Amino acid sequence: MPHTQLPALAQHFRQCQNCYRSDVPLKNCSGCNRSHYCSRECQKAHWRLHKDRCNHNRDVRTLVREHDLNNETAPLPGELSRRDADAILKTWVHIYKPALQIAVVNALTLQSTPARCQTHLVDLTLAPTPSISRHQQSIPGSFEVEHVHVRSFDDAIAASAAHEGLQHLLDRIEEESVPVRERGGLGFAVLLTRVPMLGPMLLTPFGMMERLDDLPVDPRWEISLKRFIRRGVPI
Repeated sequence: MPHTQLPALAQHFRQCQNCYRSDVPLKNCSGCNRSHYCSRECQKAHWRLHKDRCNHNRDVRTLVREHDLNNETAPLPGELSRRDADAILKTWVHIYKPALQIAVVNALTLQSTPARCQTHLVDLTLAPTPSISRHQQSIPGSFEVEHVHVRSFDDAIAASAAHEGLQHLLDRIEEESVPVRERGGLGFAVLLTRVPMLGPMLLTPFGMMERLDDLPVDPRWEISLKRFIRRGVPI
């Protein structure tokens, strides 16, 4: 995917999570810094549905940390703590969110098989680079892509150390997807990001509020994603 295509495609997905408007300025939720809203009224109206998603990363990280402590994982590089690793990954995903969302759309072929977001997710495995750091300027270059696969929900749950928490979160995402599909959208497509060497795991749902039939298809989505990550330059 040419570099010039990404900002326009990314803007296509940026919508108010309650009323789905995209033609007005949007502000991020101050809790998770991911969901967007056009007004405080829309944010309040959506809170019942957003509350679990706003907290879900903490729940999964807790389960993963408990698993790591019980299995004596390798020490973290430098002076990084588990909390540092969690925070770095969360910020990294937010920085690359447009590229990650477009990769998820193409990996799941949502342009032609929209129902696939109800049964499959994209499993992204990262490895820390020597430059991993808590400093904001260094975060874009903190990870490199090790593997990226499309997995069924069942396979992802079975392979996850935090399988009970992952099942619960996927159930909640499906619950939130129902009204989106009733309005003509696809629901939520899911990215599971893992860093086995450090422990943290992050589940990121991307709202697909309308059909994507006319969206360009990138059959080389994996190469495109790795190229953006390798550049280490947020967009």
